[in-house]
Amino acid sequence: QYKILFAQYKLFGTHVSSQDCYIASRGLKTLAVRLQKHGENAQKLAKYLQQRDEVEQVIAPFVSSHPQYKLWQKYFTKAQGLISFTLKKDFQSEAKIHKFIDSLKLFHLGYSWGGYESLVMFYEFKQGNEIIGDNQYLIRLHVGLEDAADLEADLNDAFREIS
Repeated sequence: QYKILFAQYKLFGTHVSSQDCYIASRGLKTLAVRLQKHGENAQKLAKYLQQRDEVEQVIAPFVSSHPQYKLWQKYFTKAQGLISFTLKKDFQSEAKIHKFIDSLKLFHLGYSWGGYESLVMFYEFKQGNEIIGDNQYLIRLHVGLEDAADLEADLNDAFREIS
């Protein structure tokens, strides 16, 4: 028996721990409710961001200005919690981006998504040392389960800091 199990282990590699399985199975029970809230919040914040004078472009497939919007409508019925946006040229300095992100209280700096908390990250549009396009920075939000009005107020405060 051991030889068979060991051969399978070598074939498939390391497996997930029992604790990780437990946590994942526990999380599956509320997954649909959480994903619904992520999507609703992201759609509200996308509309809010589109109205901001500082924002150049909101990037999410569920936004009608996105080039893949028709495909999203065809294959999806709900949004997810990940959106990105670029700022207009007057707000594209590294100092302003840092000030914007540092002033956020509900959005924490992080790469992950799918958790309950809202996260923010920024990226430079560079190929080597060369900036690509007019927008030097992209800000990515993972919109969490907090109240959408609170998240909007947090973004309002951050925009006020850089205006």
